Amino acid sequence: VPHRYVHGVIPDDAKFQLALPEAWNGKLVIFSRGFSGTELTTGAFKSVALERGYAFAASDEGWNRLTIAARPGDTYFESRHRLRELTLYARQVLRTHYGKDASRTLMMGGSNGGHHTKWMIESYPDLYDGGLAGYGFNSQVSQWGSIATVLRHYDVIASTIDAIIAARAPVPACHP
Repeated sequence: VPHRYVHGVIPDDAKFQLALPEAWNGKLVIFSRGFSGTELTTGAFKSVALERGYAFAASDEGWNRLTIAARPGDTYFESRHRLRELTLYARQVLRTHYGKDASRTLMMGGSNGGHHTKWMIESYPDLYDGGLAGYGFNSQVSQWGSIATVLRHYDVIASTIDAIIAARAPVPACHP
């Protein structure tokens, strides 16, 4: 999928990637990696998002298996701050590149990233419109095969998400 690629570092030393598709659908996906991943280990999430016109951003969140062993509490908590920074930066880049902000900002991830997805949506409901938490570490039963199921049935899931957003739209407290 033709896209512009940006790879850099968020000011507090978290690496990130941002993919801006030529045929942008006006929406942004923020991806949170698994425990062993980096900003580049997005599996099929990135290619599927780009194929469907989503701008896509991911970060290493400033830590890896070795650094989290030394400071597990601080480093893990900092992930939330860094994902928020990535989201705000990505939206700023969208406004500059496309001339408008994202109409929807979605969060997704698998494994540790699935947990972060739930964590970010609950922590920043005004920043994210929804998300897809794939096999978060608190749901091991669904871990195996979840990604393939999600990708295989994306059209069904997408229409359901749109229906939920449409149903929430008239409710002022929901801010879809």
